[in-house]
Amino acid sequence: MRLAITVTALTLAASAAAAAGNPTALALQRRDCPPGAKYSIGALPDQVLQGLRGIGVHGDGVYGACDYARAAAGSLTLTFLVVATGSPAQAAKAYAAFAKELADPSKRKATLPRYGDQQLAVVDRESSEPDLLVREGSLMWELSLKPNGVKVLTRALALAEIGKFARKQKARCGC
Repeated sequence: MRLAITVTALTLAASAAAAAGNPTALALQRRDCPPGAKYSIGALPDQVLQGLRGIGVHGDGVYGACDYARAAAGSLTLTFLVVATGSPAQAAKAYAAFAKELADPSKRKATLPRYGDQQLAVVDRESSEPDLLVREGSLMWELSLKPNGVKVLTRALALAEIGKFARKQKARCGC
């Protein structure tokens, strides 16, 4: 039994290490979204890549979205990005730049379970839109949730929803 657990743990660690060079494999997948959700994924926008290169961060990443809970009142859109860098130091540099962007007086810090080596969770004071930024080793990922239409988020619902996707994202990254 102990051998089986050890082999499983080593297999998972090897899978995560192999995927580290492939941000698409580390990002949320269609099956991580609720049934019926509209899902899309693609390369990081050029302006994000240029910004990362401008601060000396080299790597690759993906950006995606999951639009769900669609009803007459609107829907919720989760956007996500995953950046795989060459080293933990580069990921920390990228994390610092993104965290600076999130440090806005209109946002209030929030507490969520720990998902990585560094983490920042904020919620917009007016709209209750949450953002979660995490760095684990040489990876950085971010989740953001926005309502569409007349759908309204409460702080509690926003944090519960972002937490649900954060657990899935953490599992994908193997962190």
